[in-house]
Amino acid sequence: MKVAGDVHAIFEYIEPRSDARPDWLDLTVPEDWFIASTLLLQSRHPASAWFVATSSPSPRWLSSGA
Repeated sequence: MKVAGDVHAIFEYIEPRSDARPDWLDLTVPEDWFIASTLLLQSRHPASAWFVATSSPSPRWLSSGA
């Protein structure tokens, strides 16, 4: 979807694969799953800028009172 000028917004859903992720990411941890998905999308679109919006609360944010 064209936002303005040469700026486009794209919605793309992706599931990270356990064999295609850095060893330090644990896909059973929600934050790590999110990071792995973002890294995979970035590798498919390396020239793109990334802005992320999510409705999923992080347990760390909830426990810190933010």
